[in-house]
Amino acid sequence: MNTRQIRNKVIAYFASIALLVSVLFAAMSLLFAYIIEDTLFELLLRDERQHISAQLEKGLQPHPKLDFIRYYPSEQALPDVIRTTLAEEPNRIEFSGNHGEHFHLLKLETGFLVADVSTHLVVREFKGAMLGTYVVMLAVMLLVALVLALMSLALAKRLLLPLDKLMAIINEAPVEQLPNNFASQFQQDEIGSFASALQDALNRIQAFVQREQAFTREVSHELRTPLAVSEGALSLLEQTKLSDVQADYVARLRLAAQQMNQSIAGLMVLAREENHSLSATRVLPVVERVVLQYVSLIGNKPIELNINIDRNLQLKISEAVLTLLLSNLIQNAFTHTKQGTVTVAYQHGCLLVNDEGSGIAAELLPDVFCAGIKGPESNGSGLGLAIVKRVCERLNLPLTLDTHSAGTCFRIAITAVTA
Repeated sequence: MNTRQIRNKVIAYFASIALLVSVLFAAMSLLFAYIIEDTLFELLLRDERQHISAQLEKGLQPHPKLDFIRYYPSEQALPDVIRTTLAEEPNRIEFSGNHGEHFHLLKLETGFLVADVSTHLVVREFKGAMLGTYVVMLAVMLLVALVLALMSLALAKRLLLPLDKLMAIINEAPVEQLPNNFASQFQQDEIGSFASALQDALNRIQAFVQREQAFTREVSHELRTPLAVSEGALSLLEQTKLSDVQADYVARLRLAAQQMNQSIAGLMVLAREENHSLSATRVLPVVERVVLQYVSLIGNKPIELNINIDRNLQLKISEAVLTLLLSNLIQNAFTHTKQGTVTVAYQHGCLLVNDEGSGIAAELLPDVFCAGIKGPESNGSGLGLAIVKRVCERLNLPLTLDTHSAGTCFRIAITAVTA
């Protein structure tokens, strides 16, 4: 995630908390002020009740001490707004008139006490000033929240600096060499312990990769020697007089040798760490060479070959890898096409090999790029598409497959070299 986005989220979080706390504080303060005001009026009415009760006991005319409180001997004598509302809500003690009047009522054993507090509502009078104070407080709270957010970001940045350094070491490490001996650069805290564990894990991975690469190179080398001897023997055998059956056997052996060479080339590409996408290769000569190599697979089948590639087209890929990819795909197309057109083209940034065969069976499609998966008519090892897939993944070349009953099309996205 972008650092600026994280900073904005932290600031927004602190500001939201400050805003929420300020609004709640303002609401609770107003509510508390109203409660205190109402309680004060109720206490004044209770005090007057004791005074009126004493006067009634002495047979005197009831007269409240406070001038805004009046005594009414019966409900009919109450002001209209109180009497009307009281008829609907007998337990109500607070009333509002149509012209801003406000009354508090206390029911006595005989009569009622009514306080006209319209001119004594302190909260209503000072509510504007209180709200202004709350706005100022809100601004101060937001400012404090902003300062706290920036301080938190600064603290988080200092705390995460070792982690950023560790990420930089990992990201800047060359492709061909995993980073090592970096744990000593960190303090022996949580991040230092993590760096040590990561270094140990990377060292184990590096050792494993080196063993696998060495094994692959050694196996490839060991296979090339007997394969070269076999190809030499086949070349000598082809120069002798052979019957048709023998010539067919020799052709099969020659094709098997070519397939083994492809597999060995694929293993060597996967074993090496070179960036094959930095090279630039003219495509048409490679296509022509691969087609000539496997043209015998067409035989007498009514297949038309369509090569739609500009003679000057160059792609950002090494010649060895391009040859490996095209060899597997073109051989596959020639093998599984009984009639129709096989197309090799470069369109919309993709190198494609399309055939008009019967398509890939539905039951094979989920595992078509797995090693050893092949159709019933295939005489190969089932490694071709698996090698193509792994090489494309290794070089970050998007590979797509489109297959149906009218054919199969493989597309590999490879960047063209601009002139």
